Amino acid sequence: MTFRRILAKRLPILALLLAALWFFRGGGAREVSLIWVLPADPPTTEARVRVLDEDGAVASALSWGSDRTPAEARRAHRALLAPGAYRIQAHLRRADGTAKDVERDLQIDREDEAIQIHLE
Repeated sequence: MTFRRILAKRLPILALLLAALWFFRGGGAREVSLIWVLPADPPTTEARVRVLDEDGAVASALSWGSDRTPAEARRAHRALLAPGAYRIQAHLRRADGTAKDVERDLQIDREDEAIQIHLE
């Protein structure tokens, strides 16, 4: 039997095993709903959030609100994230002229579909 024939017979089995391992470990990115909750007092006029992966790269980002339109107190954000550890960085501009930077750790598990995050 030639090497090509052996490879042709075993390659599909190997590909199926690798796909099953990837699927059952949940290693792929999938859509997760992040619900951002802003502090009530003082009201936030603008919010900017970034979700950083373990390497410090921006995995997802969102900003809402402006000087003319205040930021919604709760904001849903659909993000493509793989299971793992992340770091949240948020910058909040407030109606009283102050600003606040918030950092949080975030853990995404395979079962997570929606996560509520308070930025206080």
